[in-house]
Amino acid sequence: MTTNDDETLRLLCMGDNHGDVDSLERVVDGTEGEEFDFVIHVGDITNAWFDGVDEGREQLDAVTPYFETLHERGELLYIWGNRDGAIGPEQPFQDYDLPGTFIPKDDVITVAGETFTQNPELVEDETILVNHYWHPELLEHFEGKAYFSGHVHTGRYKNKALNTAFLYRTADHGADALLGAYFVVEIAPDGTWEIDFRNIGQVRKGICGSVEILTS
Repeated sequence: MTTNDDETLRLLCMGDNHGDVDSLERVVDGTEGEEFDFVIHVGDITNAWFDGVDEGREQLDAVTPYFETLHERGELLYIWGNRDGAIGPEQPFQDYDLPGTFIPKDDVITVAGETFTQNPELVEDETILVNHYWHPELLEHFEGKAYFSGHVHTGRYKNKALNTAFLYRTADHGADALLGAYFVVEIAPDGTWEIDFRNIGQVRKGICGSVEILTS
């Protein structure tokens, strides 16, 4: 699918599967027959921070077929998260050739007519910001087209900002392992959002004021 200013933008948004493939398989099965303008993964594709870089590469090998399938359904864009080792100067998987397009940290990239970046300082009116860490202040004041994030494992949506919660929460921090959710987002030409929350596990949706929140 390609986009223009007169059409609704359709995005499949997810993140934080932490090396798990069952959650990605559920996304693939749940979106069979659908098409998207973009498929966005907000990072923590692996659990290398806890499992080690070697196992992280094995996890990337395992998730690659699912990324390939999703890339057939829309332009796939992704970033690395903290569990992928994407903190500090070391980027252990920067040479790994995943399907899709990596969104740069300190630049912008245009794919199928839309502009993406990881850097909030580079956002302009029509920019889509994708970064792993959640900036809560952007719930209230965001100047771009859309903002997608992950990391905190508690999904939040308000205005033009969506935190995608998690596809799979590991038990590394003492909590029970848990399957989560993904989202289909439609952005109309007038900027209106429609969000389809798709539960693959045991998370719940609630509304706190004007903010939609997902909890386990």
